[in-house]
Amino acid sequence: MAFNLLRGIILAHVFVVMRAYNNIVVETVKNLPTTLPDSVAGHWTYVCDRIVQTSHPDATGILFRLLECTVGTTTIALSRIEQI
Repeated sequence: MAFNLLRGIILAHVFVVMRAYNNIVVETVKNLPTTLPDSVAGHWTYVCDRIVQTSHPDATGILFRLLECTVGTTTIALSRIEQI
């Protein structure tokens, strides 16, 4: 991820959704509750919503929201950039 861009987005108080690479290394700060509609609950085998941080030097002091879900054999990871 482009953490310098991420920092600018946060400072501008903008909300953005970005695709996170599957090799991103994060530490969970807080797990958030997830509720799925019945229509997708049987198709999504893993759903996780959490506030995270990374030890990457360009991301010092940045917290962001990471949403992950697995549909079939594909795991999707999105980061929602917001000031937390």
